[in-house]
Amino acid sequence: MVMEIADLRTQLKKAQKKAVAESNAMELEQKLQTQQRENRKLENANKDLKQDVQELKTSCSNDVNLQCDDLQRQLQQSQEDADRLQRQLHEKDANHKTLQQEL
Repeated sequence: MVMEIADLRTQLKKAQKKAVAESNAMELEQKLQTQQRENRKLENANKDLKQDVQELKTSCSNDVNLQCDDLQRQLQQSQEDADRLQRQLHEKDANHKTLQQEL
């Protein structure tokens, strides 16, 4: 009887540890999925900004009479935004890899 109680306690502790581990794995999986969604958003925003930059470059070089100062400022801002998003994407990717390693 005493042995059965000890065995039951051991089994209970193992079950509790397993439940905690599964809960942690689920939380990490949810964080990973959130991270992946954020990465996709950043990638899309970065792609859009790069396209804007390219359109501005093309527009500025094709029309000599066009007032390029404003476009150049927009181009510079878009490039800075693209660079910032690229850095954020790298950071998110690093976080993503860390979460994957924790799984």
